[in-house]
Amino acid sequence: MRQTTTTREQIASSPAFGSGDANYLGATYLGGDYWSNGSSWTIPAHEFGHFALGIADLYDFKSSMLGQSGFEQQFQYLGVYDIMNWAGGAGLELTAWSRWIAKLISDSQMLCLPSTPTTTLLKPIEDVSDAVKGLVIPISESQAIVIENRAAKGFDSRLDLGGQGVITYLVDTSIETGYGPMRIIRKSGSSNIWFQDNALKVGDSLTHLGYSIKVVGSSGDQYFVEVQKVA
Repeated sequence: MRQTTTTREQIASSPAFGSGDANYLGATYLGGDYWSNGSSWTIPAHEFGHFALGIADLYDFKSSMLGQSGFEQQFQYLGVYDIMNWAGGAGLELTAWSRWIAKLISDSQMLCLPSTPTTTLLKPIEDVSDAVKGLVIPISESQAIVIENRAAKGFDSRLDLGGQGVITYLVDTSIETGYGPMRIIRKSGSSNIWFQDNALKVGDSLTHLGYSIKVVGSSGDQYFVEVQKVA
């Protein structure tokens, strides 16, 4: 028999298989990427997000095919946030939008904002409570701006200071999985490729698609967020 030097890490992956038929169960198997990443729990958890919760891939498929040369760009859309984006990132907690899609939080925890100015207290998404987890600004039938508060707690405990605070991202349901259906909105002065300098603190603001989003106050790790239409 001919011996091969190709390893399982070079040829295998850990896919998820879902089904809308109640007679078939969703599942995953652990391929080479699981073993080459130190058999981390995060990879089967990521795949569980697909076959059990129905959540999309949030990383960049094209960059992921380039191996190490595409590693940085692979997470260009959401940076360190969300296990469905980067199973090895510092912010492994699911975003508010992913939680809502997966029915892990209720409709009442995603506050749909009116076009009139509002100021809302946002508690950290990592806190287990019935509090509002995300603010949603409807833009069109397929687009919405989502705002949430990320703290160094729970599975986000490795977030550095620049990644802690209020983050804002654009959801576009017309974009397919793996091509950026959710993208962080960058504030002025932020340059880190994984948005580790982009979280809004008190006094910080950004404007996107005609809306101004500003952190106007705080109480510990809770933030008061002001949203108003400017155009």
